[in-house]
Amino acid sequence: MLVGTGAAFEEQGQRRCTCAPRQIDFELDFSKTCQSTVVKNSRGSRPSVLESFCSIVSYNGQKISDLVPVKATSIQIFELNSELGVIKQEVEENPEILNGDSIRFKSSLSDHSTIGDVPGGFQMRISAENAAGQEIVMDWIVQYTNECTIEPFTVGDSIGWTVIVSCICTDILTRIWANTN
Repeated sequence: MLVGTGAAFEEQGQRRCTCAPRQIDFELDFSKTCQSTVVKNSRGSRPSVLESFCSIVSYNGQKISDLVPVKATSIQIFELNSELGVIKQEVEENPEILNGDSIRFKSSLSDHSTIGDVPGGFQMRISAENAAGQEIVMDWIVQYTNECTIEPFTVGDSIGWTVIVSCICTDILTRIWANTN
């Protein structure tokens, strides 16, 4: 059963939903900050988000004032279950990704014809260097409400240094539901 843009799953006799996208494309925008984040918690601008967190800090507590990167040196992406345990992770070390470059993440939903853990959140960590070569880190995490009718992300949303440029949510979820019954 597909309701809205999410999917429902039978789990120990209870129906659960997921609003997790199966693929997200991000573009890096180093002019963004955590204060410019559009995705908020359920009391903010996105009712499908239970909680969210974003921080941009210097690496290892160094005292620096320039928290604007010129290049990313490491990208870690984690798809999380509803208890925020890792379902899937992608790590790219020394990617030399620059402002305006794109990142693609494919969910565990797109890798399987059936589902184990229901995605319940998403986390990204980008390590970067500023113009002086000092290390800075952006971390953000979003926990979904998993309401079947509301997507957690839309094109144009921003979280820290990332802007969502594409988000695919629907057709794989229909197949997963059909294959789990």
